[in-house]
This record gives sequence, C-alpha cells and structure tokens, in this order.
Amino acid sequence: MHLSLLALFLFWISGCFTAQDPVTGPEEVSGYEQGSLTVWCRYGSWWKDYSKYWCRGPKRSSCEIRVETDASERLVKENHVSIRDDQTNFTFTVTMEDLRMSDAGIYWCGITKAGYDHMFKVHVSINPATQSPTTVPTTPTTTSTTTIFTVTTTVKETSTLSTQTSHYSDNSLWRMISVMQTCHCSSPEPPL
Repeated sequence: MHLSLLALFLFWISGCFTAQDPVTGPEEVSGYEQGSLTVWCRYGSWWKDYSKYWCRGPKRSSCEIRVETDASERLVKENHVSIRDDQTNFTFTVTMEDLRMSDAGIYWCGITKAGYDHMFKVHVSINPATQSPTTVPTTPTTTSTTTIFTVTTTVKETSTLSTQTSHYSDNSLWRMISVMQTCHCSSPEPPL
C-alpha cells in the first residue's frame, strides 16, 4: 500500500498528474517572412514564480531553448526572439521578429521545474512576403501654381455705361464669380 502511494506521489511530482494543463497556447500560429508574430502562452497561477521559455524542436525532450525568462517579468531578448512573463495575468508572450522561411517548425511553450518541464506544442508556419521590401528615398517637394485671369465686367448705371478690367488670381476669381451670381447687378432706383 505504501509503495503504491509513493509511486502515485512521484507520478504527481513529475508533473504527469494534474487537474488542468499547466501551460497552454495556440496549436498553430503563422506570420509573414520579414514580419513578426506573437504567441501568448497561459499557465496556472501556481507557476508564476517559475522560469518560462520558448524552444524549438520536434521532440519536447530535445528542443533547443531560444529564449528564457529569469522567473521575473523582465523582457528578455535573444537574437530576433523575445519573451516577457506577465505574472498578474499568468501569461508569457513570445515575439519572433524579422521572420525567415527557416523559422517555420515545431516550437514549445515551456515552464522550467524539477522533473519533466511542463510544455505545450506550437506549430509555426511562415508565409512568403507579399512583396520584396524596397527602400525608395523620398524628397518632399512643393509645387505652387498661380494662374492669372483677365475678367471684363460691364455694369449698367443710371445713364452711363462703364467697362472695368481687373486681374485676379484663380482663388479670387472664383470668389468674384460667386459674388456676381448672388448680385443682381442693377443700379438702385433713385431716392424719391
């Protein structure tokens, strides 16, 4: 009897016997070449003070750790991969930047502990970039154009006819035309 309890206890200590998955995440994520992708891995509150990591490899027993926390919330960056542990929300975030086609593969969200680590498998796929990035130097330019119009207006007054010629820039021409459209252009009746 004591031997079976000891075996059960050792089984539980190794992390193989838990009520919930100690760490979870997306089964699949994808990003575009030269872009970035972010993976959120969740864990149970009892694991908040443990180191978290992101490793790559088809087998959990032989994956290569790419980046690992130091059991704090400090951002850790290795090459083009970063990790940050949010111990309030019980998630750690992994961001892979400047993605390459060779980044595609099997990765693992992991929690370092005595015995076997808790791990969750994530398949990462990388799509080809939609277009090649190009750098085009740009120099801001400003072009200003002013057009001069000549407008001849005829105004009928009581008994005289006068002709007036004026020069207007394009903006004032449109203002003048709108004023002329609202004006009846007839002379007022002489006062009685």
